Amino acid sequence: MSEKDLWQEVLLLAIQDALHGVPGGFGNRDTRLRMTEDARNYLTTPSADLAEVCALVGLDMHSVIERMRKQIANAPTIDQLFSVRKKPSRPGKTLTHQGETLTINEWAERLNLQPHTICARLKNGLSVEEALSPDKLPTGQKSRQPRWITHNGETRTVRDWSQRLGLKPVTIHYRLRKGATAAEALQPVA
Repeated sequence: MSEKDLWQEVLLLAIQDALHGVPGGFGNRDTRLRMTEDARNYLTTPSADLAEVCALVGLDMHSVIERMRKQIANAPTIDQLFSVRKKPSRPGKTLTHQGETLTINEWAERLNLQPHTICARLKNGLSVEEALSPDKLPTGQKSRQPRWITHNGETRTVRDWSQRLGLKPVTIHYRLRKGATAAEALQPVA
């Protein structure tokens, strides 16, 4: 994967998180809510970090911000994304995995995923087993514990590194989720 491809993935992930919410499996509801708000702010507010990412991808930051403001205005609100949903009155599509048949909503609840995540995985050609596999969850972050990063012999949380280096936590998380090393994830914005 080229560096440009990596930054395109980072930007795409930020857009997906801003429009659809940070998926389950990446912390508790409050953490995901906060990260979704961070993604929306990141994509709608000029910053040196966003300017650099846009430049690396070959896009104009102001055009990205203008387009994202429009898309976010038409997207579900954060409250709608993270509201507790009632089970549908009629049964939805069912999936059978390891001998157990549940609706997509039931699998999503069990796996702490959004139903649209499972649907998107299936739509992208993954098998039922792959769509429901924990290996397909974004990052290994499943607990409420902060994520720790060791760099140059020093271990700190993402939040500590972000404050120390002047990076937004969302930037570090995106870089790590896309496979960047600790050194790459903590590289300051020029």
